[in-house]
Amino acid sequence: MFRPIRRVAAPGAKSAVLDCILFVTNLQEVQNRFPDGLPPLDPVDDMGIKDRGMMECVRVGGIVLLFIFNY
Repeated sequence: MFRPIRRVAAPGAKSAVLDCILFVTNLQEVQNRFPDGLPPLDPVDDMGIKDRGMMECVRVGGIVLLFIFNY
């Protein structure tokens, strides 16, 4: 009977599988806590953004989303 000396799996394969399991577990917990989906956040109000440049980017991003959804 042939028995290989080394393992065939890559060195990080076990941690990658564990990371996937943790991700799925965390995703299920989020779905349990928010069955209707995550509540939308307003970046300026909820995150306390004060920079005018960033506020302009958020405003332009909102306009772009309106165009995309109405296309």
